Amino acid sequence: MVLESSDVSHGSLYHHFHDFGDLIEQAAINLYERGLTESIEALTAMLESRDAADFRARAEELILHVHSPERRKFRMARIEIIGLSQHRPRLGERLAKAQQHHLDAQGALFAEFQQRGWMRSDLDPMAMNIFTSGVTLGRIVDDIAERHVDQNLMNQVVLAALGAVLFPAAT
Repeated sequence: MVLESSDVSHGSLYHHFHDFGDLIEQAAINLYERGLTESIEALTAMLESRDAADFRARAEELILHVHSPERRKFRMARIEIIGLSQHRPRLGERLAKAQQHHLDAQGALFAEFQQRGWMRSDLDPMAMNIFTSGVTLGRIVDDIAERHVDQNLMNQVVLAALGAVLFPAAT
């Protein structure tokens, strides 16, 4: 079916992939990376912020987008790929590289935001990075729950938590 759909020869397909599992794993990594790339692009665009207030407004908008019901499909795919990687060493290695690339890029952006005075400078940018990822993955708990927390109430908690960790206290 893959060969028919892709109009690629059997030899060409197996020149690029060891086996069908390799193809599926690479497709999973591509899906995982697509969402991460979108995040990096959105954060990079925030470098155009005029000042700390503009940056915070843009950051809060991004946070709400990442936690929106529309992003549920990506969050679920992300956690599924993470789960699969525990039983597929090759996928685990690819996922580790993709995640590290994202963490490094986002960590560098966080460090730049700190240098500009837009994010707290008393906390390690990579630790803040991991924390924000954890909050995002934690959103999956509500995604799978039988009764969901009201989106506005959830947004209040997420913005309060991330605001306290990420942004300098107003002076």
